[in-house]
Amino acid sequence: MQTTKPNNDTIEVRNPKTFKTDKIPAQRIPIGQPGDYKPCIEKLPDNEKKDSVTHLKTH
Repeated sequence: MQTTKPNNDTIEVRNPKTFKTDKIPAQRIPIGQPGDYKPCIEKLPDNEKKDSVTHLKTH
């Protein structure tokens, strides 16, 4: 498994209603493995977080 360092970045806020800024600081953290398809983080009804990825086979 290859690990990648987190990337400090910003997220653009489009059409702000609550935020009074056009960008917010963010730390982007890669999940899964290189080549995974659409990593997904879900918030379950009990506030638990679940992450899942789809592995594509290439031949």
